[in-house]
Amino acid sequence: MKITTAIITFNEESNIKECIESVKNFSDEILVVDSKSSDKTANIAKELGAKVIVRDWPGHVKQKQFAVDSAENDWIFSIDADERVSKELESKILEIKKNFDKWERFKAFYVNRRNYYLNRWIKYGGWYPEKRIRFFHKKFARWSGTDPHDKVVPIGNCEVFDLNLDIIHYPYKDVTHHFNTINSYSTIAAEENIKKGKKVYFPMLIYKPGFKFFRDYFLKKGFLMGKVGFIHATMGAISVFMKYLKTYEKSKKF
Repeated sequence: MKITTAIITFNEESNIKECIESVKNFSDEILVVDSKSSDKTANIAKELGAKVIVRDWPGHVKQKQFAVDSAENDWIFSIDADERVSKELESKILEIKKNFDKWERFKAFYVNRRNYYLNRWIKYGGWYPEKRIRFFHKKFARWSGTDPHDKVVPIGNCEVFDLNLDIIHYPYKDVTHHFNTINSYSTIAAEENIKKGKKVYFPMLIYKPGFKFFRDYFLKKGFLMGKVGFIHATMGAISVFMKYLKTYEKSKKF
């Protein structure tokens, strides 16, 4: 088993070093696909031994699949620049490489994503364990989803094993960064909705965000995290509201 770790980047100079260092012990190739960063992201990655491809940004799903298709190896570990591999997950991947004959029936692996937000680990509210396929054989899985929400999906005769170990995610530096991301991602999501001809009616601007808050704060037990749980659920509702509002605006033209 030889593994290519694939990372897509844009202006990630504050993250890329720690990200690469967290995967270097099990990676036979580290491939960074950079969307023409204006900072030192590409240079830092090259200095750390990564192969860097610089190209235009075609969208989340297409860029991540391009990285997979450009990899030298069949086994892919996909990680974002604001994520880190936990020591426990690193050890398990090294074990799989060493004893591959015991694992070769599996063509993809689930991991957990553990989020750090407002100076604490998020355990509730739908943000943990966030099961995702990130380690896979590229002939048996590929990137899919709707921008900006990408995901790896199995294809063909793909047996998946749940490693139940963590990738650590640092999604937002602060609340302002969170708001800016919501604004950007909701625009992308609205554009995708328009492309697909999705209809949005005014009442959806009320009940869709309302249900999102209710689910994350009550059903997903966000209330157990106190103030942070309330903020997390509220920001989630705002994200849904902005996505549907922008879709409504683009389709109805106020």
